[in-house]
Amino acid sequence: MPRLAIKSDHGLLSGYARFCAALGVTDRALRDRLRTARAFLGAHPDLDAWLARPLPTRLADLRRIRAWSLLSYL
Repeated sequence: MPRLAIKSDHGLLSGYARFCAALGVTDRALRDRLRTARAFLGAHPDLDAWLARPLPTRLADLRRIRAWSLLSYL
């Protein structure tokens, strides 16, 4: 089994990695989902602060980073 989360990852990523693995997605899809989640959480580590931003701004963030699957997990 490939390594899913590493020590330096955001605290949410470990659970998200297990969630994605349980979906039975391909290895490529799993890597893509984790890559986009890392990018999103790297840009927005404080999700409470991110949620306080205006909706159009949050939608632009999600569209730019393509982190919709992470949002559905949360």
